[in-house]
Amino acid sequence: MTGIKWVVLVLVLTFLRPARGDAEVSCVFIESCILPCSFQSVGEAVIHWYQMTTKATLAHSYYHNQDQLGLQDQHFRGRTSLFKDQISRGNASLRLTGVEVQDQGRYKCYTSTITGNKELFINLKVDAPVDKVDIQQVENRITCSSEGIYPQPELTWSTSPPSNVSLENNPTVQQTEQLLYNITSSLIASVTDLVYSCTVSTRTNNRTATLFKLTPVDKVDIQRVENRITCSSEGIYPQPELTWSTSPPSNVSLENNPTVQQTEQLLYNITSSLIASVTDLVYSCTVSTRTNNRTATLFKLTFINGSDTETTIPCESLNPPLTGLVWRFNHSQIILNQTGANVPYTVSEEWRQQVKSVSESGSLTLKDFSSDQEGIYTCELSNAEETYVTNTLLRIEKSQGKGAGDGKN
Repeated sequence: MTGIKWVVLVLVLTFLRPARGDAEVSCVFIESCILPCSFQSVGEAVIHWYQMTTKATLAHSYYHNQDQLGLQDQHFRGRTSLFKDQISRGNASLRLTGVEVQDQGRYKCYTSTITGNKELFINLKVDAPVDKVDIQQVENRITCSSEGIYPQPELTWSTSPPSNVSLENNPTVQQTEQLLYNITSSLIASVTDLVYSCTVSTRTNNRTATLFKLTPVDKVDIQRVENRITCSSEGIYPQPELTWSTSPPSNVSLENNPTVQQTEQLLYNITSSLIASVTDLVYSCTVSTRTNNRTATLFKLTFINGSDTETTIPCESLNPPLTGLVWRFNHSQIILNQTGANVPYTVSEEWRQQVKSVSESGSLTLKDFSSDQEGIYTCELSNAEETYVTNTLLRIEKSQGKGAGDGKN
């Protein structure tokens, strides 16, 4: 009795297991798939397709020169077809639409003509590739997930740069009613300055999602060359937005088509330009992300007639505490810079003879001028949220003794 049971078991396993000579076909979930089968066509043909599960399940039948689907299994109803115009040329291939995981397995193509019968076996594999990987961080917990995958996927973590941080990976895998797999994994980001990546993979493909460090908008530059004003900011994550405004508000067109570029470090640089068609407006540019925003404001050009002995060039006042001050000559030559309210300013070598002092509000006092120092002086004053840029055109008047002073036109 035991021997009989053993023989039956072997027969069933052989029935289900793909043979070494079976053709392999990979089909994508929900898409269409073709199971190839050919025969020597002589006269009228009989074609039967079976899915070889624990029993032979009829997938499609064709004889008397037409489909015969009365005994077709309900699972295949409306999803199978033959290439009827090619049957006479020996093509008995089966088209299967809306592929499901349950379609996976061994198939038999049976063909019969007046010359004899033929059987071919096809091993069909179903794949639902990894389509999307989501990664997000809430406080110090990073979670990675992906859905709708077949066969069961794997999930791995990595960091950049590589580190010795423990990346314990105990993913949770769930199977849906459609027999697809959803996978998720979480870890604690114990080191905050790492870039975390999560890869979900199957036998056919893999996809990686990377969680970058949030890099806020640190600085916004704004400058004017003739009537073109350009605003830019660099090294930001995630992708920022840029908007323009004027003071007072106006009907001036502020067409905004910023150029956004991504660096090798996958940070974003953004820039935008516009034509200042109205010269008596104050133009502001704001760069923002979901974490912060910064505004740079360009004030109207002012004019000063200064003495060649000593002149103070004002800087538009900004709410303290100040985080930075830069003075430039003719837009490019740096006169001095200061990196904080309590940090001494540093004067460039070329201007040490001319710089006398800098006030708490940022105004610059210069001395001992020559005609070479006539031009545009730019004050760039920053606090934690804003940057003010003031351009002043300085004309130097030779002193008539000690009485010469400065003043605005």
